[in-house]
Amino acid sequence: ARFTSFDLIIILSSILLVLLLHVFLTYTNLGKSIRATSDNPNLSLISGIDTDRVIYTVWFLSGGTAGFAGFLRGVDTRLSPCLGWNVFLIAFAVVILGCIGSFYGAIIAAYLIGFVENIGVVALINLDLPTSYRPAIAFSILILMLIFRPQGLFSTASDRKGGELINFILDALIYTGVFGILAISLNIEAGFTRLMNYGKVAFFGVGAYTSALLALSGYNFLVTLAAAIFMSALAGFLISLPTLRLREDYFAIVTVSAGEILRLFFISEAWLTNGTRGLPGIPRPLADIIPTENYLLFYTPVVFVFLFACYLIATQIVNSPFGRVLKSIREDEVASKSLGKDIFKFKTKSLIIGSSMAGIAGHLFSYHLRFISPDMFFPVLTFTIWTMMIIGGIANIKGSILGALIVQTFERGMSIVKDYVNLPIDPLNFRIIVIGFILILFMMYRPEGIIPEEKTKSISTRLEENGTAEDK
Repeated sequence: ARFTSFDLIIILSSILLVLLLHVFLTYTNLGKSIRATSDNPNLSLISGIDTDRVIYTVWFLSGGTAGFAGFLRGVDTRLSPCLGWNVFLIAFAVVILGCIGSFYGAIIAAYLIGFVENIGVVALINLDLPTSYRPAIAFSILILMLIFRPQGLFSTASDRKGGELINFILDALIYTGVFGILAISLNIEAGFTRLMNYGKVAFFGVGAYTSALLALSGYNFLVTLAAAIFMSALAGFLISLPTLRLREDYFAIVTVSAGEILRLFFISEAWLTNGTRGLPGIPRPLADIIPTENYLLFYTPVVFVFLFACYLIATQIVNSPFGRVLKSIREDEVASKSLGKDIFKFKTKSLIIGSSMAGIAGHLFSYHLRFISPDMFFPVLTFTIWTMMIIGGIANIKGSILGALIVQTFERGMSIVKDYVNLPIDPLNFRIIVIGFILILFMMYRPEGIIPEEKTKSISTRLEENGTAEDK
C-alpha cells in the first residue's frame, strides 16, 4: 500500500496526543490524582483527593481519546457495525501485552502489534493465504500473553494488579461454572420433577470429599472424577429409597437434615476427613507443566467444558420421553400414575442424575481451591443454589447458568467492594440482604425467573413448528 499524506497526519497526531497525555498525567495535579487513585483508592480518598471527580475525568479522557481514534480510523477506513468488536479485542491485546496499568507499556505494545500484524500480512500473501486472517495475529498474541505472561511485558512490582485482576475474573468464572452445574442439577430435580431437594449441598460435599481423598492418595483427575460421580449418585440413590414416597414438604425436611448430618460426619470422622482442619494440598492436574501464576487460564476452560457437557446432557434429558414423564409427574403425579408410570422409579432416576452432576461440581470445586473443610458445606449453600435457579428460570437449563452468573458476579464483586466503597454494614452481610431481597421480588413479581420454561422440543413440536412456518 502507498504511504499517503494522511498516514503521516495520523502518525503525527497520535504522537502529539501521547505527549499531551504524558504531560497531563505527569505534571498536572489532576493527572497525579488519577495515578494515585489508580494505585490506592482508599488512601487517595483519605488524603483528600476527590476520587469521584477523578473517575469522571478518566471516563471523559478515555471517551475522548477513543473518539479521536475512531475519527482517524473512520476517515481512511470502510466502516461497518461490527468494526468495534475487532478493534476492542486488538485494544485488549495491546493492554495485556504492555501491562495493565502501564501507560507507556500500552504505547510500545501498540506499535509492536502493528508491526507484527503488517509482517504477518506479508507472510500471508507469500503463503497464498487470505489477508482476512490479519486480526487473528493480534488474537494469537493475546492468547499467548494470557497463558505465558498475563502480567505483560513491561510489568513492575506495582503493576502486578493487572495480573491479580485477571486472576480475580477467572476465579469468578470458575465459581460461575461450578455453581452453574449445581443449578442445572437442582433444576432437573426441582424444576422438572418437583423434588424439593434442600440438601443439595450434601451431594456437592460427597463429590468434593471423594475427589480430595483420592487425589491426596495419588489418583489422577479422571479417576477421582469417576469416583466423585459414582459416590454422589450412590448417595442420591440411598437417600431416595426411604424418602421419595414422602410428601414434598417431608422430603424437603429429610434432605436438609441429611445435608447437615453429612457435614457433622465430615467434622467428627477425623480419621478420614481430618475433621475441622480440612484437607489441604489437593494436587492440581498438570501442575508440574503449567506455571502456578497461569494455572487459572488452563482450569477455567476445563470447568466450562464440564458446564457445557452438563448443559447438553440436561437439555437432551428434558426434551426426551423421559423428560416429558418428569414434567407430567411435576404437573399431576396421580394422572401420571394412572397412565402406568412408575413414579418412584422416575423420581429416583431424576435424583441420581442431579446428584451425579452435583458430584462433578464438587470434584471441580475441590481441585480449584486445593482445600476443603466441613464449613464450606453449610445448608445455606443449598439456598444460594436455589436462588440461582429461581432468578435464572425454573425448569430452564439456560436460566440456571444465567442465574449462577448473576449471583456469583454479585457475590464475588461484593468481596472487593469494601476496598472502594464505605458501607454502613459489612459488604458480605449486605450481599446476603440484597440477594434475599431480589429473591423475594422474583417470587412475588416474576416467579418463572428471567428465562421462563420453554416448550419441550419433541418430534411432534418440531413438525408443528415447521408446518406453521410453511403456512406463513
